[in-house]
Amino acid sequence: MIKQQFDDTGLFMSTPDIAIETADFSGVSNVDGKEVVFRGKNLIVWKRQSDGSWKILRDIWNVSPAK
Repeated sequence: MIKQQFDDTGLFMSTPDIAIETADFSGVSNVDGKEVVFRGKNLIVWKRQSDGSWKILRDIWNVSPAK
């Protein structure tokens, strides 16, 4: 089972039709019976559709060594 949480989420609007979201995340996973702690960052670019809904245009993330 993976437990994950998002910290320091930020949203930056660059145009009325594009939103850029960033966040730091951390969590705990169970790998071969051992608890593994992880953390990382993500960046998501959202694009407003013609019907007003939002869809993900780009999503990138990385995992950093645990502290």
